[in-house]
Amino acid sequence: MNSPDANSSSRREFLIGRSFVDAIGVAFGQTGKTLLPAPHNTNNTSEMFSGQLLKLQRQAMACQFACIWPAEDRSQTALVSDALELIGELEEQLSIYRPHSELSRLNELGNEHPISIEPQLFELLLRAVEFWKQTQGAFNPCSRPLTLLWREARKQGRVPTLAEIDQAVELCRPDQVSFNHEQQAISFQNAGISFDLGAIGKGYAVDRAVRFLQENNQQSFLFHGGQSSIYAGMAPKNCEGWTLSLNHPLDSKRVLGSLTVSQTGIGVSGAGVQFHTVDGISYGHLIDPRTGWPSTDVLHAVVLAPTAEQADALATALFIGGHEFAESYHKNHPEIAYLVIEKTNTFKCGFQNFVAGWDHTRFKLNIDDKYRI
Repeated sequence: MNSPDANSSSRREFLIGRSFVDAIGVAFGQTGKTLLPAPHNTNNTSEMFSGQLLKLQRQAMACQFACIWPAEDRSQTALVSDALELIGELEEQLSIYRPHSELSRLNELGNEHPISIEPQLFELLLRAVEFWKQTQGAFNPCSRPLTLLWREARKQGRVPTLAEIDQAVELCRPDQVSFNHEQQAISFQNAGISFDLGAIGKGYAVDRAVRFLQENNQQSFLFHGGQSSIYAGMAPKNCEGWTLSLNHPLDSKRVLGSLTVSQTGIGVSGAGVQFHTVDGISYGHLIDPRTGWPSTDVLHAVVLAPTAEQADALATALFIGGHEFAESYHKNHPEIAYLVIEKTNTFKCGFQNFVAGWDHTRFKLNIDDKYRI
């Protein structure tokens, strides 16, 4: 899904912290330093969960996918393994870095004639275009021309010209994608248009794996892709939910607060430390597909939504759109909760809207107000 050189650490470290790799898979800990349940000394007791957790993971889509669940359900190991295998199958279908994938075939031939698409992929692409409409272009599943332009410019140590940017923006046109519902086929009205699902594909894959687990009666688990596209299922027994830490976007050792969640998707988008500097000016790696220029105002965006797919796509959109867009979007979509941390705002300001949209029967927030951006 992501390119081999993509750096997704900024999204992961905001919620998880650098200790994640060493932390996960032993027990539900009390330190609160990581997004997912952290281990503790087995001689101590956990304030939240006294049982053990199991973890299985696999590499896919240029990141680690993992499932964590209570050890009392040890018999579900084979089921979880099958869910992770499904992720690999989806990568074969969705990756634009595999020339034989179904999405690569569509990108290559879609301008020549309609391409028949597997039904679930067809529906995913349809939803992706709908997200583009809902977000007024802040999320764009056809923004690959801009990604390639800035990537090449970064390698050359330069900034793209205005003419290059304008030309690339003109190719990022989901409105020129035609969907034939009767034939389950897709075509492009102009050459150069192509899909890139890097901002939604991991969330979709997580949802597919989650659906598989739930259909087979596994309900208590936390499933994530790259630690930034997440679905929290039902909590372990005697727990309110799965506790996730919110780390400072510029310092993963500083914990801003925590979330206790269940039965919800979580998506994270952030600039982190991946920048391209030319003549003393730094350009981030997340491009606003509406202007063709890197987004500059937001440090991190977090979205909680009914599905990981929706949270994944909207985290990107809110990162691009900023505070005002997030507030406006939320008014029309109260099913989501969000956090946008802008460079010019305090952390507390970023959370005021977040709390306003929160369903407190499912989510809880504890925030340390002393940290400021």
